[in-house]
Amino acid sequence: MKKLFLLLPIILLVFMPNSIEAKTYVIKGVSYPEPEAIDLGLPSGNKWANMNIGASSVNEIGGYYGWADPTGELTYESYNWRNVDLDGAWNSPLFGGTNPPRDISGTELDIATNKLGADWCMPSSNDFKELTDNCSFEVLDTYVRVVGPNGRSI
Repeated sequence: MKKLFLLLPIILLVFMPNSIEAKTYVIKGVSYPEPEAIDLGLPSGNKWANMNIGASSVNEIGGYYGWADPTGELTYESYNWRNVDLDGAWNSPLFGGTNPPRDISGTELDIATNKLGADWCMPSSNDFKELTDNCSFEVLDTYVRVVGPNGRSI
């Protein structure tokens, strides 16, 4: 199955569009447009999204979300730190619990899958490797442009 990814401040996503109607998703009561899938010409056929989760446009940074928080609702500030042992071990299901998985791509803990549907997911380390091995990166004033083998960019 081909994948599409969304470049986020911390994470990326995957998507395959099923229709051309405008779709949205909601985080913390705010509605955001679904990203557009961009074919960068990668060997796998994976497509990457043109904007971040929590962004209303390609010019916005987007949100910052906790690891394994599929809702986007949990924040460092909202976490009850009394649930942390003295040795720092988590006693909460937040952020994947006491032994969070290393790869949450496409699972119930993936914010992209949760907010955008089963066709979207965060990329795995192999997906990142494919991106870095096959694309060029241009550092601009306020962002980095990723240019694929076919000349298209995110």
